[in-house]
Amino acid sequence: MRLHRTAVSLGLALAATACSPDAEGIDPPSTGDVASDARFGLVLLTHERGEPGVTVSGQLLATRGPGRIAALHALAQPEQVWLATQRLEPGECRLMHTEHGPPAPGSVIDLLSVGELTVSAPDRRDAPLRLPPRDFPPISFALGGVVYDGDAPEALPYRDGGLYRISAPGDQIGPLGGAVLAPPTVHIDDSELDDGGLRVRWSDRDDALVVVARDTGRDTLGVVCHGRDGEARVPAEALERLGPGDAQLAAARIRRSPLLVDGLSDAELLFITRDTIDLTIPDPAPEDP
Repeated sequence: MRLHRTAVSLGLALAATACSPDAEGIDPPSTGDVASDARFGLVLLTHERGEPGVTVSGQLLATRGPGRIAALHALAQPEQVWLATQRLEPGECRLMHTEHGPPAPGSVIDLLSVGELTVSAPDRRDAPLRLPPRDFPPISFALGGVVYDGDAPEALPYRDGGLYRISAPGDQIGPLGGAVLAPPTVHIDDSELDDGGLRVRWSDRDDALVVVARDTGRDTLGVVCHGRDGEARVPAEALERLGPGDAQLAAARIRRSPLLVDGLSDAELLFITRDTIDLTIPDPAPEDP
């Protein structure tokens, strides 16, 4: 289905004023993500539909120069960072943009260790997942230290609504402690392109976040929407800004909890469940004369 350049009046607030390509780029966080010195952390538990369990990733950062979103973008997939950092009202959509490449000149990003992470599943019969700090592959002199990731999702089973606990004894900073409830899974039932944009439905009536992302090689463009009542509509205007080509559609649910870490100003523990499918954004149809 070809998309027309039509005005969108869908009750979805498209954040396109501060992010117009004719103005200052299409990434609204870049206008408010102020560069400064900061110490913060983010640990993600992720359950992908079709996978047997939960993956874990985490970064504890001391930064000089880049803002929070820019620092996280240097370490993780843009779509995952957008899910973790964007807080949208029901029905709201927001355009996103992440440039690929090393941190900007003058940036310093130190990735800090808290020792071995232990993540416990709700069922005490399941052995906890233990993650030692792993050296981050050197990209530039401005970025270095350790990260945490678990490559075997079957090692930590998923339990809907279960309480997952995380702890670490401390090293450069710490100790660390926190707990988060697993959100329900989300299953994309169907997606349909029409003149108004992309309509996405999932298998229940609960809210979910929807992300459409397209990687151009030089950067990643995306739109994040807060869907409600079992569906979301991504406006045609947003899809046209992403441009035609292969893209990925994800629907996700998130639970958030504070993470206590001595030595950081703030840290957050997130649990994300999501379902993803591939799609193609078509060329826009020419406007009628």
